[in-house]
Amino acid sequence: MGPAYAGMTWISPHLRGCHASSRRGTCAKYTIVQLLHASAISNQPATVGTMQGGTQVTDDRAMERNAMDECASDRAMDAGTSTRAVVMGAGQGKAIWFLGNLMVLKATAASTNGAYGLLESWVRAGASPPLHVHHREDETFWILEGSVTVRCGEETFEAGAGSYVFLPRGVPHTFRVNGEAPAHMLTMLSPGGGEAFFVEGGRPAESATFPPPSAPDLARLERVAHEFGSEFVGPPLPASGAR
Repeated sequence: MGPAYAGMTWISPHLRGCHASSRRGTCAKYTIVQLLHASAISNQPATVGTMQGGTQVTDDRAMERNAMDECASDRAMDAGTSTRAVVMGAGQGKAIWFLGNLMVLKATAASTNGAYGLLESWVRAGASPPLHVHHREDETFWILEGSVTVRCGEETFEAGAGSYVFLPRGVPHTFRVNGEAPAHMLTMLSPGGGEAFFVEGGRPAESATFPPPSAPDLARLERVAHEFGSEFVGPPLPASGAR
């Protein structure tokens, strides 16, 4: 256990099963560019009417249809349901520094009608978060580049580039990045909401790089984790080759 986590008390919750799958192949490299926070799409009402001899003639039926469409859109928004497609391009998203790593928020509960949250992450070589549990969400990893060792419940397995890992809620899990290169991965939490933990527990990235090394504020992380239905229950995985 690293010295940063030495003062924490671990709880052993009930353990359940996990699984992973992988495929051979290469993944296209993603270039980290200037990260932009995607703005909301403005809702511009359509122009209603026709032009006859330079004079606009109002179509009452078209106005009525337009008003009904706007009401339906308002009701959807009030119900927390989006009726629009969401497109997030490469390099777009809210960039976060979290536990020494770079994360980019690609999708939230608000943008997916509550279905899931999605983050793109670059995780330092050797990094491992404390063993933890999500009580509200399942967590899924898709490893784009690099190699990680994953612990879920009483199982430990290897996941390389192209691997898919599903970690059910209520089961303690963690991972460690192997080798000397960072891991590049996608993390999905379903249903959505848990992605906000990384926003609240981290801080806005000042550049599209890893943050300067610093000790984690464990008391703050534990408090934020509790707010989002998660808890730390054990130490990180030991360094590769350690006993």
